Amino acid sequence: MRSTMQDTPLTVPHFLHRSAAYFPDRHIVTTTPSGTRRSTYGDWATRVGRLAGALDELGVGAGSSVGYYGWNTASQLEVYFATVCTGRVFHSINARLPADHVGYTIGHAEDEVIFVQKSLLDGLGAVIEKGHNRVKQVVVVSDPDDDSPVVDRTLDYEAVLSAASPVGLSVADERLPASICYSGGTTGLPKAVVYSHRALYLHTMSLLQTDNVGISESDVVLPLVPMAHANGWGLPQAAVAAGATLVLPGRDLSGPKIAELIASEAVSVSAAVPTVWTRVLPELAGKDTKAVRELCSGGSAASARLMDLAREVTGRPLLQVWGMTETGAFAALARERSKDAAGRAAAVRASQGFPVAGIDMRVVDPDTRTPVPRDGTTIGELQCHGPSVIASYHDDARSPEAFTVDGWLRTGDMAVVDSEGCLRLVDRTKDVIKSGGEWVSSIDLEHALLAHPAIASAAVFGVPSEEWGERPVACVVPHPGMALDSDEVLRHLSGRVAKFWVPDRVLILGALPTTAVGKIDKKALRTTFEKTDT
Repeated sequence: MRSTMQDTPLTVPHFLHRSAAYFPDRHIVTTTPSGTRRSTYGDWATRVGRLAGALDELGVGAGSSVGYYGWNTASQLEVYFATVCTGRVFHSINARLPADHVGYTIGHAEDEVIFVQKSLLDGLGAVIEKGHNRVKQVVVVSDPDDDSPVVDRTLDYEAVLSAASPVGLSVADERLPASICYSGGTTGLPKAVVYSHRALYLHTMSLLQTDNVGISESDVVLPLVPMAHANGWGLPQAAVAAGATLVLPGRDLSGPKIAELIASEAVSVSAAVPTVWTRVLPELAGKDTKAVRELCSGGSAASARLMDLAREVTGRPLLQVWGMTETGAFAALARERSKDAAGRAAAVRASQGFPVAGIDMRVVDPDTRTPVPRDGTTIGELQCHGPSVIASYHDDARSPEAFTVDGWLRTGDMAVVDSEGCLRLVDRTKDVIKSGGEWVSSIDLEHALLAHPAIASAAVFGVPSEEWGERPVACVVPHPGMALDSDEVLRHLSGRVAKFWVPDRVLILGALPTTAVGKIDKKALRTTFEKTDT
């Protein structure tokens, strides 16, 4: 017997055609230094078609890479869909990476044309001139009120767009590459993940499911995650697919600005890393948040205090999500189930929850590779498998070490899983501390520190110990105007955590360094400790 179903490719152009056909008057909102810009899906789709024609005229062939160096704006969304919907590969260049890493990703992705927001042009020009790359044209995107002339040897975005003729938007093969993102870390050069149309399509459809974020046409979606981070965690594509109103924040992610945007635009769904929510949530106090339905938090575990603050100011807890660039973004989320009583529901919300439909996960002993007991206490390595999970990195000799012999992705996260399959991350493999043969979770210890009312942020890492193998060191940042010393921190931890978890040293700092993806940079903290310990 053979299937009688149509063999229709799962490709990204479907989302654009759907929103343009059925929600042509729905808004795309972009914030700029000069104010707010509004367009509609209908007008946007027309511009995307013209921009696709411009890519033809610029000589960008099928399968070639097009870069965008800038922030989440309607212009970036236009470049994304014009590129992806014509068989080219979109590369959102992480504007927060150091210059040498920016240059590496441009060369590694083989970007032929780069669209750049004008405020970033000087830095990009220096990177292009210094590095080995295939860039043959730079197109400058200006703010609406910026009428200054374009720089020599560059093209103006609006001029390029207006001079082009529209072309059709379609991709016949769902397995063709659609976009490339780089997995950021604190060691080595970024690693490239190339997403197929099929992977992006399936991840987008997952975000529309009720047991996921459940994005629908009635939502107002605000992606605070840059497109360079796993395609903005897929929220822009999901908003387009659903026909939801899409709000793009531009460069300014300050707490007051985003809080005002959430209130004024009646945002219902948003997503960000905990460091962003730490800035935004206090500013939401007293504002109109009745439209808020889901505020997603990922990238690292949210503290209990941050979860409580979200509930206080919006009436809703943060929805913790887990994923990686390598999993296409959302792979698990902490949504309680209908049968869960209040206590169990709170425990699920504080975890990483359950895998989304289509993703398989297992937690295994890193030495024996056997599954750990589902007892909620035995620690193992989290591994993933599924249609939106990578099978290899692009053009990278480090690729084999990230996968098991049977093809599962080794995430680098240490986790426990309970009897019902609920997942809780304990640490990154590189951050978990083994002291005297016992595991110390830096994440759990950080959460214990954050329970102190004077501590605004905290980070824990391990340092070598002749006697114990490793011992924890804590770095804490006090709230402005609040006094704090190491003795007070140690007294706070006494009785809250196991005695052997209590750090040997506590450093009081003015701020914690962060990586290009907004995570705490523990490599930099270790360097700080080494300098103070000499």
